[in-house]
Amino acid sequence: MPDTGERTGTTNNSPGSVSNPSQAHDGNDSTAASIVQFGTAISNAFIISGYAGDDLAAGATITGIEIRIRGQFSNSFADTKLVNVKLSKDGASGTFNNPSTGVVSQNLTSAAADYTFGGSSETWQHTWSGFTDISNLAVSLQADQQSDSAGTAVTAVFAVGVTVHFTAADGQGVGKVTLDGAKIQIVSGKFLIDWYL
Repeated sequence: MPDTGERTGTTNNSPGSVSNPSQAHDGNDSTAASIVQFGTAISNAFIISGYAGDDLAAGATITGIEIRIRGQFSNSFADTKLVNVKLSKDGASGTFNNPSTGVVSQNLTSAAADYTFGGSSETWQHTWSGFTDISNLAVSLQADQQSDSAGTAVTAVFAVGVTVHFTAADGQGVGKVTLDGAKIQIVSGKFLIDWYL
């Protein structure tokens, strides 16, 4: 099943509790956006959008979307987790849905690591018929303390990437190569060879 490869966002919609928000999508693994909590309440939603790149070809069908978030917590403060990771297909002001499995959360560690949400068959409770513009995707996430045991917590977010899995429409991806004495055609993943004697 083909996919788009991972796309990274180009814009953010950050509440005041996020410092350096653009560093969550700047492609630099040595810098991060920081979600700061000055109490035990869950953070405001941090939204990454503008997933640039080629659109899907007309007739393609999305089968699932995978979200990769690279993050960690600061070990100088409370241990944190990612919560309420959601996806919109209508940009930062669209409707954000949980995956079909429901609300998700993921405990972080004090070392940077990749955390995956969704996958090749997770549609995030959206209807994807006719959808081709990947730049309309947006990811929303929040941070929370793992045990609500301290007054301050800092969650670092290094990257928020999306990979779109899809099936191509019939006839897409057809190519032809002509060789001396033979013609090879690739049609829907099958090789057809005509020999000329």
